[in-house]
Amino acid sequence: MKAFGNKSAVIVFVFVCLTVFVAGCRQAPKPVALGDPGTILEKELLYVGTSDGRPVLLDPAGENKLYALSAEHGQVFQHVELFAVVSMIRNPSDQALMLSTKVPPAARNVPVVAAANHAEAAKLYPPALLDRFQFSSYLDEYTIETYAVKSAKVTSSGPCTVTVEFVADLKPAQNAFSQTRSRWGDPDPDGYVRDRRLVLTLYSYGGRYCAYHSGWMDGIFTDGAPPVAHQPAETMYKPVAYDNIWQALDEGKDVEQVIWEDDTYSFISRVKLRGTAGKQYYEMAVQRVRRSNGSRLTLLEGLRDSWQARPLGLHGRTLYLQAVEALPFSEAYSGPVGSLNLETGEWSVLLAEQTAVLGRVGDKVYVAKLDGSDDSQAAGIYALDTATPELKLVSDLPGPSFNTAYEYGRLMYSMSGKLYIYWPDFETGHGQYALYSVDPASSAIARVD
Repeated sequence: MKAFGNKSAVIVFVFVCLTVFVAGCRQAPKPVALGDPGTILEKELLYVGTSDGRPVLLDPAGENKLYALSAEHGQVFQHVELFAVVSMIRNPSDQALMLSTKVPPAARNVPVVAAANHAEAAKLYPPALLDRFQFSSYLDEYTIETYAVKSAKVTSSGPCTVTVEFVADLKPAQNAFSQTRSRWGDPDPDGYVRDRRLVLTLYSYGGRYCAYHSGWMDGIFTDGAPPVAHQPAETMYKPVAYDNIWQALDEGKDVEQVIWEDDTYSFISRVKLRGTAGKQYYEMAVQRVRRSNGSRLTLLEGLRDSWQARPLGLHGRTLYLQAVEALPFSEAYSGPVGSLNLETGEWSVLLAEQTAVLGRVGDKVYVAKLDGSDDSQAAGIYALDTATPELKLVSDLPGPSFNTAYEYGRLMYSMSGKLYIYWPDFETGHGQYALYSVDPASSAIARVD
């Protein structure tokens, strides 16, 4: 009986060990203590938390090793989010440790998920990640309208990593004005890419899981198959291609860019540098080119300071555009949003001054009007419904206004009727951003921590 009991104990022990291994309940390895962080300066690392008051960093490129800095360096990471990508340098003036890079998960458009073990993480993470791709303007070629995860499983795990394989049906978002094609592959007639197999590497520490990046080019998906090529949409009209547009303009050349094309015409912008030394400016015209014979009709001219027109939507024969403005030998910034009648050339400004196109959800384009002091329109977020068409103020700005030459606002994703917008956070510091949820139905704005 005693021998039988020992054998039973061994069987139970082995079963428990296997269960723990598969579920991923193993303890994380003890971090290597670094009194001097000189060996990991300027490396791209993941900040994963603290251990006994010491900041802990994970090195994805260095066999996922964990390093614990001394407690005195804790203040450097006081306002750093878990799983932020960081790089460290020495301050040239006093040699104190400082961050040269800080990219939080929100900026990479990836979630951080708490899970009891690897198996639970495999179940929770794929839908949490695909939520971030819904109507996202972060990476246009990955944008989806909806999805369904059909299966998910753990295929392998390491000390601080777990590999998850999942299969999903995806419906890429359709947008005739996107400059890139979907990387999910060619959809079926119903718009879905079905049974897409994806392999995802997650990094884990302290019961939390996070992907490193959110694009194939950055290694989030590792299914072994090459992604659909990232390439600009082909145009039927071929303007002269310049290696450096700014140099071509400064040399006095006319620069053409295709704005929109239909079965018969190509609508192009034609930009030229005008004025005399010290008082130079760019001027844009919009022309309609009949491709069959090359004949041209100038629809609009004299748009001063504009050098590009970005198409936003089409309603009948009215094209909605954002003008991009620039100062010669200086900076470029986004200008007003307006409508152009493709038959008459009538141009109407809808949102004046600087604007930031945040993204689109279906037929609605969300635009931030950044300045309300010079005209009757209030600053705020507007919805331009290109199917109606209707322009409606849906909320205030999430934070202070900014100059689009240096900062940006972006619709990271849309879920459950809310917009999740990345916006400059000047209180935290220059170049820092925060994520906000905006409810167009109620105009409610909330910071997402």
